[in-house]
Amino acid sequence: MKVCNSVPIYNFTDNSRIYGLKTRPAKDKLQFHGIINSGQKCFFSKSNSILDLFKNIAGSIRKLTENINKSRLTPVLDLDKMLNPDNLYMIMNSKIRGKKDFIFQINGKKIYPKFLNSGGTKAVYQVKINDTPYAIAICSRANYPELQAQKWRNALNEPKNTEILRNLGLRVNDISEIYPIKINGYNFPAIRMKPYSSHSFQIFDVKERSHNINPVIDAKDHVDNEKCAGFFSQISKEIAILLANNISLKSDSINLCFDKGNLHLFFNDLDMKNLINPDISKNSAKYAEYYSQNAVLAFLKNFNDKSFQTNEYIKNLNRSTKTYKEFVETITRKSLSELEALKTGSAKLL
Repeated sequence: MKVCNSVPIYNFTDNSRIYGLKTRPAKDKLQFHGIINSGQKCFFSKSNSILDLFKNIAGSIRKLTENINKSRLTPVLDLDKMLNPDNLYMIMNSKIRGKKDFIFQINGKKIYPKFLNSGGTKAVYQVKINDTPYAIAICSRANYPELQAQKWRNALNEPKNTEILRNLGLRVNDISEIYPIKINGYNFPAIRMKPYSSHSFQIFDVKERSHNINPVIDAKDHVDNEKCAGFFSQISKEIAILLANNISLKSDSINLCFDKGNLHLFFNDLDMKNLINPDISKNSAKYAEYYSQNAVLAFLKNFNDKSFQTNEYIKNLNRSTKTYKEFVETITRKSLSELEALKTGSAKLL
């Protein structure tokens, strides 16, 4: 017996639609049968409940709508034209230091960006879009246009690589996407990110050591390798995830963050063309040591100069070759142990 039949019930602005809706009993359940967009769909409720059935239908509509909206927000970019050395040369020459001479145009609106920091590849600015703060990365002025173009093509790998690590449960920027803007009237494929200060956890970027104060060790705390290794319990698990998935990262990509009382690895500057290196699975110990070394170095860079001067353990860890080597070996062993736990299935990915 037909319960309802509505044709059509939903129209999208791009002429996608749901039609041929039929809802009927199916033993102790209810069945929806119809066509959503161009595909035939069939849903069953968990029980004889119209509400439950319609929740499933609504979920499908929502997902379809999100996919349509996402496709609209992802324009096809002419990177060859945007990253043409002549275009980059014009952009660089237009970047005069005076605030009123440096303008972003975003969604048709002119914005004067606030400079945050700059490196060999990226210059990062903060802007507000619809009253929400974002970090916008553009190319740095430090290179010749030809080299700059190649470096920025590599930089555009970052959103894709960020998503890969996020899907592994690792901590990365909440937002990382290619975002077309105009710089002083010239089109450019920028990268839009969430400012560090807007995240729900505290981020320690190794390139900004002077601003960092490590949250796990007080200047007067008595600490040894065993106690310090306890601070790395989550980091060891995250190194194991990198190893298990053959993820290959540069040392510059490895930072730390502090989330819900624990230290974690935090990854950015992910401009690698390929994150996967099959050699890692054949040399797990070698790469475990590599990641452990970089995690320890990132940990040390979480202390400002005052902390180095007042905590004896931190001074020894930084200056004593023996203390440093022993601690790296401890983290390496823990990471390899976590890797074995992942392989045997006794531990889960974060």
